[in-house]
Amino acid sequence: MKKCWLYARTAHKDDIALAFQIEKLSDYANKNNLVIAGITAESVTGLSCNRVGLKETLQAIRSNQADTVLVTDLSRIGRSIPDVIEWQSKVCEEGGAVVSMQNNMFTYMKTCELLKLCFEQRCR
Repeated sequence: MKKCWLYARTAHKDDIALAFQIEKLSDYANKNNLVIAGITAESVTGLSCNRVGLKETLQAIRSNQADTVLVTDLSRIGRSIPDVIEWQSKVCEEGGAVVSMQNNMFTYMKTCELLKLCFEQRCR
């Protein structure tokens, strides 16, 4: 059974929005038979991926506490596409995967496989 780490983020302190994200992520995990290994929720701008919460999430992958990071959508990781790709690559290098609820086609694809698929589709 896959172990996931839930990651939720809001740009400004909004406990209700964070709780809503965590509830959605928990429901998704339960419906997809994922064990929730941990939760990171932070209220901080997404302009940089150099954040305590993302470091904590990556450490959970490195230490084998989880093998999947579950987010409501990729904008929760960050607002800069290159930064998000770089962070996802780090997760991939550690043997993990990032799952975005927003688009089920990303489900359980290793980040590197996803990036390869995206680039192949764009080059056609």
